[in-house]
Amino acid sequence: MRKAVALVVALLAGSIAVPAKGVTTKIRITGPSLSAPIEITDSRVLQDFAVWDFASPDRDAFIVSYSSTSLPAPSKAWPRYEVSFFAGTAQPVYVVSYQFSQCVQKGYVYIPATRFNRNTIIHNGIEDWWLRSSDRWESVARPLILGRQRTP
Repeated sequence: MRKAVALVVALLAGSIAVPAKGVTTKIRITGPSLSAPIEITDSRVLQDFAVWDFASPDRDAFIVSYSSTSLPAPSKAWPRYEVSFFAGTAQPVYVVSYQFSQCVQKGYVYIPATRFNRNTIIHNGIEDWWLRSSDRWESVARPLILGRQRTP
């Protein structure tokens, strides 16, 4: 009986694909207004954007500022960027959307409730929320995006 239970447990454990937690090794930003994708690979920069961490009332984390509720969606006129997070794998472990306007100080981050994201991280019910981006994310991402904008 014990062997049968152990076999069932081993089969179930082997059939569940759970990515290993690890440090963020790359962030890729893509969007139609960019001349080419942006890849952030500098470990000194990436250490501030741990995909497995999340903001709390006393601190910003990941790429967002804490909020106890979802914000209204930003203007559809603002360009939208897909931000993919990698943790030592060829495929991203988490993907969010980022939007900003040069008229506002902080952009918006959308945490989609996709099966892909839920298989990696569950952020306690804030999936499908719009959150403000963190100051640190703004200081890194915005200049990179503005520097890579297509010229008309």
